[in-house]
Amino acid sequence: MKNLEKWNQLSRVPVERLKTIQFGALKGKSDINPQWRYKAMTEVYGECGKDWNHRLVNTEIVDGANGEVLIFVEVAVWVGDIASLDQKEFTGVGGDKIVVKDKNGLRSNDEAMKMAYTDALGTALKYVGVASEIYEGNFDGSKYADPTDATALAEQERYENMIADLMPSVTAIKDGIATGDLSTANEAWSELSDTEKQLLWKAPTKGGKFTTREREIMKSTEFREAK
Repeated sequence: MKNLEKWNQLSRVPVERLKTIQFGALKGKSDINPQWRYKAMTEVYGECGKDWNHRLVNTEIVDGANGEVLIFVEVAVWVGDIASLDQKEFTGVGGDKIVVKDKNGLRSNDEAMKMAYTDALGTALKYVGVASEIYEGNFDGSKYADPTDATALAEQERYENMIADLMPSVTAIKDGIATGDLSTANEAWSELSDTEKQLLWKAPTKGGKFTTREREIMKSTEFREAK
């Protein structure tokens, strides 16, 4: 039941911590401020170095096309209690270009190692839910395209405040669906009033808490008849 509690706390990125990528293969996508990731981990898990930490596992440099040189790094992240040695570790891989080819020819990138490490760390942190709603596609695309849309942001913040007291029920429902325990999920849903259900039944593209798949399951006969 509590498996997704921390995940959900880390899943949503404040709009002001997003920046639209202007160039390259990821043009139009959202770039997440790395510092927000670290702050969010500290808020949910505790101090870096004590309750969670990261380390370099492996580095590989390979030749790319047209004279470019690539660097790939593997970073491990652990969460837990360093004092009791009760830690869980997981890894992520990231990369960048050490030698880049542009219209002026080949040039060195002295930020490549740092950028590859940051990329790998961000990949690893996905496993505990950091920024998961972006990767799941549950944010309204217009909010990403225009992070300065103060009206949309204010509306979403009002919505978050309205459903704050309902989040334990949301977590119970999500956990039940994720683990296949539909009877528990159905029970948590049934305990809500019609007004509360209507409030929560907001499309994921509009900031709603349930994914498209979760909503489909909740509309199914199997969910309604689960006891």
